Amino acid sequence: MNVSLQTASRFIQGDEDAASEVYRAYRKLLYFIIANYVLTKEDADDVYQETFVRVLSERAGISSPSALHSYLCLSARNCAIDFAKKKDENLDPEIEESLSEDEPTPLESLLPLNLSREEKAVVGYRIGFDLNWKEISTLTSTPISTAKLRYVEAKKKIKEVYSK
Repeated sequence: MNVSLQTASRFIQGDEDAASEVYRAYRKLLYFIIANYVLTKEDADDVYQETFVRVLSERAGISSPSALHSYLCLSARNCAIDFAKKKDENLDPEIEESLSEDEPTPLESLLPLNLSREEKAVVGYRIGFDLNWKEISTLTSTPISTAKLRYVEAKKKIKEVYSK
């Protein structure tokens, strides 16, 4: 998932081949981050595209190649939060209720176990993307101890499902 520092440096300098490489390398992680905040797959796709357009237009402001990973993850989270806030302001409560009942959110389709939304996020970040606790804490806007607790609770639920 991470790209080399050389690729990150080329990306920051505006190299289009490096941009394609970064786009491919981070596609799944950024989509997963976005899926934590949006209701539909179409919205997640739109926010993903918006995130990458924003990152491309602001990439010269990335402080160093080693900061690229954090910059991409936080940009995806912030774009998704902005989108969710705008969508929430414009969405009729009846429509929102029917959306959540009729189809799984993108996150639920990625991790369809009987876990809370927060537990799915932590499990996905930790196992699926091998993020450290500090990164998970930042992305979930919770203390590290809370992220770890959610992970432990999720593991218990997963064991219950598979031990039956």
